[in-house]
Amino acid sequence: MKELQEYVIAENARLLGEKSLSESLQGIFIGTKKYFFFVPVNTTEDIRKTRKGKPVAPTFFFKGKPTSEFIQEFLNRRGVTTAEFEEFLRKKVQKEIPESLCCAIDDVEQFKIYSTWWGSGILINSTEGKAGWKPLLSRFKGAKKKIKGFYQGHPKLVR
Repeated sequence: MKELQEYVIAENARLLGEKSLSESLQGIFIGTKKYFFFVPVNTTEDIRKTRKGKPVAPTFFFKGKPTSEFIQEFLNRRGVTTAEFEEFLRKKVQKEIPESLCCAIDDVEQFKIYSTWWGSGILINSTEGKAGWKPLLSRFKGAKKKIKGFYQGHPKLVR
């Protein structure tokens, strides 16, 4: 698979908690033309327990390896198709790590990717118009321009 052609990835994304920011998870965002995926690496609680600048040990594992390491190994395998990768994330990772997220782009009316000086993320809308926007993911840091570029021209993308 080729990055920026078949998929896009951001290592330090955040999945926002539905009730509060304290429930959020830090992890990996992987986007394809059909799906938004989020695979957690750490909980916010674990991140807050450490001092700034000190490395945080991973909280989530897949088959005994940290999730970020396993995802990178899977992406680097030869001959893996986008459909196989999407299937792996939707079925196997979702089953072993229930906190992971799979959002089919066909299931939302429209989405926005915002990238400003104060932050970045993805908003989804289940209804047409301005009402109904809700945050899906945030904090792409250095990957925000490549994510915005990857989805440029997508029929459901709203500017």
